[in-house]
Amino acid sequence: MKKIIVFLFAVVLMFIPRFAFAADKGLHLGGLEKEEKKAKIEEKKATHQVEKEAKKAEKKAARETKMIQKKTERQTRIGEKKAGKEAEIANKKSEKEAEIAKKKAEKEAETAKKKAEKRAEIEKKKAERQAEIAAKKAEKEAERAAKEAAQELGQ
Repeated sequence: MKKIIVFLFAVVLMFIPRFAFAADKGLHLGGLEKEEKKAKIEEKKATHQVEKEAKKAEKKAARETKMIQKKTERQTRIGEKKAGKEAEIANKKSEKEAEIAKKKAEKEAETAKKKAEKRAEIEKKKAERQAEIAAKKAEKEAERAAKEAAQELGQ
């Protein structure tokens, strides 16, 4: 009897559709497969979106790098121009200072030359006076010597 009941139970289970048991409880395998497919699609979408965003970020970073590089080059050119102008200004300033120093040196040389000429003139006049004085002394000496010689001869 037990065998018959088990046999009948097995036959009943064979004829009842299998999805009737699982469908009511949400355990139907088709539903799980759909969920799995949806999850895979969502994963692909998310992956694709992440890749898109990564490419956008990469392009943006490349653009920003390019902009920074151009800005740096522009600033470098401006700095070079500025340095060139400053060097030119410094060069002109040093030329002016050199010109001023040259003029000052010429004035000092002229002044020194004039002073030397004045001193030479004074020394020349001094030497002429001394020569005149010496000539007068020599003349007086000669006159006195002539007087003495005349007195000796006259005696």
